[in-house]
Amino acid sequence: MLKEIHHISYSQLELYKSLFDSNPDASYVLNLEGNFLYVNDSAVNLSGYSREELVQMSFVTLLKVDDIERISKYFENVKKGNIERFETSFKTKSGKFIDLYITATPIVIDEKIQGLIGIGKI
Repeated sequence: MLKEIHHISYSQLELYKSLFDSNPDASYVLNLEGNFLYVNDSAVNLSGYSREELVQMSFVTLLKVDDIERISKYFENVKKGNIERFETSFKTKSGKFIDLYITATPIVIDEKIQGLIGIGKI
């Protein structure tokens, strides 16, 4: 995805990366299949998973079984260009569930949805 951001200068890209990385809330980027592409340190610390582990996972694997259908509908709505806000619980590496309030927004590049950005607040 970053290869496609050719019209943004390096300094602008670093600014956006800094805003994402320094966010005190868990922040993540998903591709259109629901796999993690990037997570910030807050997401790593909250989840207990390493960055390397998370980027090999789908968000669905962290959900309660009873929530998969409901949250998948939000995911599909974001893929259609909508912003979604919802509550859910996600499973940490230790097996504990943490309640989060999620805001999910589409990533639009050259008028095409490429994925989504999510912010999770405790």
